[in-house]
Amino acid sequence: MIYIIGANVVGLRLANYLSELSLDYHIFDRKPEILGEQGDYVVLNNSFLEKYDLKKIGNSALINDVDLVRFHSPYGKIAEIETRGMYSIYDKSTFEYLLYKKLQHKGKEVVHSARFFDYNKTNNNVFFEEKGKGTLRKADVIIGCDGLYSNVRDKLFNYPLAKKKMVYCQLKGKFDPKVIDYFISNECKSLYRFVCPIDSKTGYFVSSEMSKDSIDNFVLKNNYDIDGEIKYKEIGNYNGKKTLVGDQVLLLGSAGGIFNNLSGENFFESLKSVDIGYEIVRNTIKKTKYGLKDKFNFNRQNFLFDSLFNNLDVKAKKRYDLESLSEHKLDKLVARLNKKKTNGVTPYPFEMIERGIKKKFLFF
Repeated sequence: MIYIIGANVVGLRLANYLSELSLDYHIFDRKPEILGEQGDYVVLNNSFLEKYDLKKIGNSALINDVDLVRFHSPYGKIAEIETRGMYSIYDKSTFEYLLYKKLQHKGKEVVHSARFFDYNKTNNNVFFEEKGKGTLRKADVIIGCDGLYSNVRDKLFNYPLAKKKMVYCQLKGKFDPKVIDYFISNECKSLYRFVCPIDSKTGYFVSSEMSKDSIDNFVLKNNYDIDGEIKYKEIGNYNGKKTLVGDQVLLLGSAGGIFNNLSGENFFESLKSVDIGYEIVRNTIKKTKYGLKDKFNFNRQNFLFDSLFNNLDVKAKKRYDLESLSEHKLDKLVARLNKKKTNGVTPYPFEMIERGIKKKFLFF
């Protein structure tokens, strides 16, 4: 049995892939607060997921009675654009809301709900024990797909049983079957954890120029020790300085891949494979050297502009043929994006970026 935590696009893609491998799984996901108490998770079993074609998730199969672009949830506005045959929805709460609205619409009974953990208790093992629903004990592999620095993830990682089985896929928008193949074939004996250079206590980005000692302190302070030992290797360089991470950490290309390796070869690959943890970034980005310029409205799309075009070194710009993108052209393009509205929802920007720079770099 494989357990997937997070019925987001990544988790559902993973479920679809596991179905193709004829592997059994359960998906756990938290109800939005409007539909249930925070901390409640539900299990969506295989029969439900097989009933709806996961390859069409976000298009018509699961939520075909909702116009996504026009839909407004209690959590705010959403926007979307089709990418590789699927929709990238960057408001996870809205996605959950639509998922459960569809469940209600179809009259589908949720298999069961279990309290994931008690936010008010220090020993957060309720999910594994309460009322005989400690089903994670039966899991062979636990795969987390539920976002950056969630309390759920941190508490789960500190649970000894889960630590032996846990895999964390911080992919946020892309699922690579090879990763899961690796996890399954190795029986998930080690805990692989995505490490993003954000201090979880302060919310600030941690400099990728830290010394080994300061990394030691940061890692240990934030419980990033893996199997009681931390090892380091060079994964790239940033402004000529080495970047070190634990070599037992599987860096899947997310905020860490972007901020730690702006001038590295995998920069665009990281951008292709990730939604950069906007929930964290939006509250911290102004406090870092990657902060947005005042003339840009502060939102997700312009943060991407700022990261893509203004923070690339000259060599990288030349390598990817971005030199021609003058600041004036960028300003005009950003202005177009900010001006174009659909019922108050700003469209996902990449289609306009694509037209604006004539397909000169890789896209999500």
